[in-house]
This record gives sequence, C-alpha cells and structure tokens, in this order.
Amino acid sequence: MAMLEIYSLSTRSVDVYTMDHRGTGRSSFLECVAAQATADGSPGGAQLVLEELPYCVKDILHQIDGHTQAFSVTSAARDLVYLLDEFENNAEKVGEVYLYGTSYGTYLVERVMHLAPSQVKGYILDGVVSEAGSDPDTRLFFSHWDRNILAPTRRFFELCADQENCPLQLNIGENEDVLSAVLDIYGEIDEAMSNCALELMLLTGIETPSQVLRPLMGLLVRDFSARTLVPSILGRMHRCNSKDQEELELTLGPLLDLIIQKAQGVATPTGFDNVKLLNSRLATTEVGSIDQLVYLLISYSELWSKPSPTEAELQDFYMDGAFSIGSAALAQYCLLTGNLSPAISTNMRDPACSDISLDFEDNSNYTQSFVYSVDEYSNRTASVPPNTILLVINGGLDFQTPREFGRHQYESTALSDPETSRKMLVEFDFGAHVCGLTATTTDDDTLCGPRIVASFIANSGDPELVDTSCMADLPELQLNDDAFSFLIETIIEVQREQMLDGGFGFGQ
Repeated sequence: MAMLEIYSLSTRSVDVYTMDHRGTGRSSFLECVAAQATADGSPGGAQLVLEELPYCVKDILHQIDGHTQAFSVTSAARDLVYLLDEFENNAEKVGEVYLYGTSYGTYLVERVMHLAPSQVKGYILDGVVSEAGSDPDTRLFFSHWDRNILAPTRRFFELCADQENCPLQLNIGENEDVLSAVLDIYGEIDEAMSNCALELMLLTGIETPSQVLRPLMGLLVRDFSARTLVPSILGRMHRCNSKDQEELELTLGPLLDLIIQKAQGVATPTGFDNVKLLNSRLATTEVGSIDQLVYLLISYSELWSKPSPTEAELQDFYMDGAFSIGSAALAQYCLLTGNLSPAISTNMRDPACSDISLDFEDNSNYTQSFVYSVDEYSNRTASVPPNTILLVINGGLDFQTPREFGRHQYESTALSDPETSRKMLVEFDFGAHVCGLTATTTDDDTLCGPRIVASFIANSGDPELVDTSCMADLPELQLNDDAFSFLIETIIEVQREQMLDGGFGFGQ
C-alpha cells in the first residue's frame, strides 16, 4: 500500500509491479505438506517449532529433490531478471525500470545488481541489509541482531537526554555512556521489585522485569508512531509512585495484548481500529508461516555469521542492550545447518553448536541439513552498473537495519563506469525502518520519503535534479508524554464504551 503514495505523486505515470519471492505465495510455495507441521493441530499451529523441523525438512527435501539452491537469493534475483526480459520481449515499448527493495528486499535487489540487467535504470535500497563486510560491524547478520541495534539505541536515548520534557530522567555521570545509564535503570527496577514491576510480572509470568522490558520496548521503539511510549513507560516503571502504578496497570495489559495479536496476525481489538498510535507495525522477529521456510533457508545459508556466536555471546548481546529481542535461534541454526548430525566430526562442527543438545524422541533426521552453498556473489558488494543510478535511503532510528549498515553498503559500492554510473545517499535523522515509504514522526505530513523517490524516478535518477527540499520541513522527534496520555484516554474511552455496550473489559 505504501507504494501507492509514490504512484500518486508520480501523477500515475508509472506502472508498479510486485512479485512473490520464489518459495512463497503463488510461486513454488514451500510448505510441509506430508509432515503437517503448520497445520492447526500441530504443536506450533501455523508457526514452525523446533521439534517439527526435522520432519518438515525431510518433507521439503523430498519435494525439491534436495535442490535447496533453487530457492537461493540468486535464484530469486534471476526470476526478476527473467521477468524484465519477458516484459521487454512482449511489450512494444518498455520505459525506464527502477527496482525498489526494502529490508530483506534490499539484499535481493543488491543481488540483481550483480546480474546487471540492461533494462534497469535505477536501484533503490531502503532499510539496507549490507551484503558484504569484514566483520559483523559492517556486514549485517541476523545472528547479531541485538548487537546491531546498539548504535540507534544510543541515538534514541541521547535525544531523550537532550530534551527537557523527556519522561525518562537519565543521570549520566562524567564519561558515562548514555546506554550504561539506561542499563543502570533496568538494574534498579529489577532490584527494587516495586508494585509496578510486580504488575509486569503478573501480566507476563516472568520474574525479572528487565527481561520483559527489553523485548517490549524493543518492539515499541521500532515503530515511528509508538516509540515515544518508551521513555514514558520506562520513566514510570523506574519511579513507580501511586499515579505511575495506576497508569501502568491501565496500559501495560492492552499493550501486551496488542503486540501478541500483531504477532499472531489477529485483528486489533474493537475501538482501536482507527487509532494510529496503536494500530501500527509492531512486527516481531517471528516470521509468518507463509514464508517461514524460505526465511530459514536464506537466513542460515547467507545471513547468519559463521562461525556462529555462542550461546554465551548471544546472552551478552542481549544483556548489553536496552531494546534486545533475544535470540532463541541458535538451536534452530545448529539443527538446520547439520551441525547436530552424529556423522559430523568435531573439528567440522561449528563450535557454537558443541554444547547444543535436543531431546527429541527421534533423532534420525538430524543428518539432513536445510541450507545451500553460497555462490560467487556472497560477501561481495555489487557495483553500480553502467548507465545506472543507485539511491540508498537510511533512517537514523532504524532498529531493524541500522543506518551504519546502509552507509557501509553505500560507501563500498563502486561505480562500474565513472562516466555513467552514479549513486546518491539520503538519510532521515528520525527515520525508522523503511523511511522512504513512511513518515518520520507522527506529526510528519510532508510525504518527504515518497516525494524524493518520485523525484528520483521522474528525473531519471540524476542526483543533481532529485528534489530533496522537503527534508528542511521535517519535524523533530519530541520525546514527551503526549502519546502516553493519548493512550490512557483511548483505553479509558474504549472501556467506557464496552461497559455501556455490556461487553467485557479490554484486557479480558
């Protein structure tokens, strides 16, 4: 739907196409048919759980005759090239072609750049997964998720520290890092075990408050329309006077319910359907069943560090951050890469998998891995092909693909032809994930990202002609209690309407 803005701003002079990634949707859809792993009655329902994976992998490998490479990133990129060829062969005239990739889609578009189809005039990368680098600081790995987001975490709390009205009071000592001050607050919340912390424990069943706050705040901060709730909640949780307790008791339950419903794809509760603040993209790291298997295949083949971080290192990543999601994926990685196979020698096994043991009734399927060998494009940065322009869009508060990785991709991208290859970088200081298609703040009505993309297309990608003047009109992100106050008012109004209608309370 976000592409409709660009379509409209282009005065409907462009055609917009999307396609299902190989292995998903209406393509050769990968699913465990015989294993029934995603059936309603399976242990994880629509979500694959660890105990189902050996049977699921066996089923899928039988379906595809073991050819996992057929569902690689490069295979999906060749599908796009084939589609472009078909358009060219079957149309009287094909105008300029622009490929727009967001999030993982940037990684796919980068792979198309390696193939350099002649029809493409411009490539747009928005929320960049950097494809190459000497270490996890430059090459984005899913295995290092919690570590990846430390830089935007610091930027977020530095903004809070600089704003007088930020609800979270940060006492930053001399030479102290702002993140350390926040982690100190987490420690104090855990130690105090106030009534506010007890309320959180009752709602979640988790005894250590910070173990809930990290992922909860981590999900909220990803969303440009919900992230201002973070300092409001943390400030109240830390202070926890009687008013704070009352307000948290009112809001935490509905927030947790909403996040769970978003993760499960359930519609938002009655009365909240039109509330922009809450009806937002609170995505989790879970992947919907429609593309779970392709996600796992590509992730563990290309986007997970090898050797993997150990369980202890992953725990350190988690504890070092304020917005950590945590990774329960190490056992999954070890299983799907064949590192748990009894047949593998000790010196060939990933050291991170040495202490992983799974207590399944049937261990016979451990020998089957579900990955593919990377090809010649792996860990190589594509160049901008001749007669082509690259546009990279980064958000300073992107907690999924932090701008450091987008900058590295941009800086590492060479120009194949100094005369005709060009590149352009646009960064939104307060932009969240995929900020080329979304507002930067809740009061941002500039449509700046879509306007820049539309101008890029209208001007054939010429960096000197692309109109970026809207960036001067972007509002600053204000971290105050406005969103939290609105949340309280909304919940009270919903509960009042439900009582009048004879319904049940929101949190029930």
